Amino acid sequence: MPDDRHTHLTDHPLTAARGAAGLTVEQLARIADFEPNVLRAIETRCHRPTLGELNALAQVLRVRIVDLRE
Repeated sequence: MPDDRHTHLTDHPLTAARGAAGLTVEQLARIADFEPNVLRAIETRCHRPTLGELNALAQVLRVRIVDLRE
């Protein structure tokens, strides 16, 4: 059986911040004016976000940019 604690510890910081805000990928995408597939790509580490993307997401999530960086 997979260890859920291990999976949680390896979540992207964006995933954790989004979860703490109680938002789905689709909700965050709509609020931040992103395509949901871009957020999914960031969270699965298939896309490295630009500083501008991080800034926009940090503002919506009310966190510091450094809190979203790996």
